[in-house]
Amino acid sequence: FKQKLYPLVIQVWLDLNKQKPDYRPIIQMIEQSLYEIWEYTSAKKWLELYLKFEPDDKNAWYMMGVINLKLWEYILSNIQLIKASELWYEPKIQLKRRLAYNYYILQQQDRMLSELNSIITETNTFEQEDLYLALYYHIIHNQLDTATKLAEIGNRQFPDDANIYGYYGWIFKEKWDIV
Repeated sequence: FKQKLYPLVIQVWLDLNKQKPDYRPIIQMIEQSLYEIWEYTSAKKWLELYLKFEPDDKNAWYMMGVINLKLWEYILSNIQLIKASELWYEPKIQLKRRLAYNYYILQQQDRMLSELNSIITETNTFEQEDLYLALYYHIIHNQLDTATKLAEIGNRQFPDDANIYGYYGWIFKEKWDIV
């Protein structure tokens, strides 16, 4: 697996799985290898099997959410990502980024904005790009007070970032209808 010989890994583990069909590490290794070669539908089947044995595995629920995102099953992906969140999946920022993306695709702007906002306000590990996305979407959805608060957080986190000052300018332009 470490050498990225995924088809070989799959074959070896499938043979082992015949002898021990309920051995969880084998099931996981098959699923992970299938995921790595973009066989998402097959990976999903193996992960579903694994979750029958380990229904409280937060990493498996997160991975199921990722796989369903790759399969364009955004609602199902959200359900599984939320389940991972309820089981305290970490790092939470990755989960929130995926939820925000799914909500964007599903055109659920309020939920997308909520996730983008929480990335900045509830995590200590957000990056400048997270902030830029949150600011951009809050501004274009006319949530200027929230955008101002996010810009203030961003300015404290990244005091030398000129882009944040550009967003401040855009916010002020929109707030006071400056031409």
